[in-house]
Amino acid sequence: MGNRYLSIDLDWIKTSQQLEFINKLIFNGKTNKFKFGYQHNSIYEYYKSKKDIVLYNIDDHHDMQTNVMNTVSECTWVHHLIVNNVVKEYHWIKNMSSIPFKGKNINDILLKHYIFQTYDDYEFLFDIDFEEIFVCLSPEYLDPQLNLYPVFKTYINYCEMNQIEHDLMMLLRNHWETQIKS
Repeated sequence: MGNRYLSIDLDWIKTSQQLEFINKLIFNGKTNKFKFGYQHNSIYEYYKSKKDIVLYNIDDHHDMQTNVMNTVSECTWVHHLIVNNVVKEYHWIKNMSSIPFKGKNINDILLKHYIFQTYDDYEFLFDIDFEEIFVCLSPEYLDPQLNLYPVFKTYINYCEMNQIEHDLMMLLRNHWETQIKS
């Protein structure tokens, strides 16, 4: 099934079991197209021109907030994809400690014709074929006890060594300007 995309924010990883799970998703050989970004809002640049995406987001945060300037940021990118009719289903795989989705924009988003679900369990993702996997580092939000930058680089190196299609998105100037490196 096409149009199924997986986004993995490494800030979700809090345990060795979660790291093992993410490693299995990356290294299982089922997906042959990857995107990487340091901040999560870089995903918006990749997907803003697509339609009818079924998005699965493994993340400690829902990223559905709004802001006064109506700009795309680490906490608003999902909201922008939904209101611009890019995402038709949003599946948030969260931690038990994640803050639930709530806020003044909830009615605007929920009035859109799309499906929104949250999950604490994540093993079901092994049964889904994803068109593409996006991995972001989110260094500002990582658990300080974990050093996940080498893990992030390992995922990129895996794609390079195995000649798997991948892009790296770098955000410049305080996260607002974007540049794609292939």
